[in-house]
Parts: sequence; C-alpha cells; structure tokens
Amino acid sequence: MRNRSDAGPESSVLSAVFENRGWEWCRGAVDDAGLRELAAEADRVAGESGTACVRRLCERSIRIGEWVASPAIRRLLPRGVEPVRSILFDKTPRENW
Repeated sequence: MRNRSDAGPESSVLSAVFENRGWEWCRGAVDDAGLRELAAEADRVAGESGTACVRRLCERSIRIGEWVASPAIRRLLPRGVEPVRSILFDKTPRENW
C-alpha cells in the first residue's frame, strides 16, 4: 500500500499498483472525522436506495460529490484524469452476491 498523496497534478501516469489492481489505498486522503462523515453519508444514500448497489453516487450525494471534486482527492489523480463514475457497493449478509 503506497501513499499517493505526493502524486500531484504534475504526475502523468497511474501507479503500477493501480494499473495491476484497478485500485490503490491512498492513506491520508481523508482524516478520521471526514471518513466517519463520508461513511454516514454513504449509509444514508444506501438506506434511501434500498439496494446494495447505488449508481451515480456523486449525483445522489452533494457531500460525496464535493469530496470527490476536492483538491485533496484531485491531487491523487494523474494530470488529465477525472472521475467519471461513482458506484457504492454496500454488501450485506442479505445481499452478498
């Protein structure tokens, strides 16, 4: 797990970890209080949808959409890369496909 907080907008390539896995841990992208707030917001949106999969999460939640567009998150992405899809998977024992 590599910290990508130093990638910055000058970066033009994705890390090898991201290229291989399709995801990467980004420690420090959000503090504990912010993480609790985002988790509560994700729970709210998932509860309203009544399903384990919520598409267009950033459109359904202003708070999550603002976080995704924040400088703290944008600096983790290589130059020219923008989030285009937001999906919340909230697997539960009842919906664990």
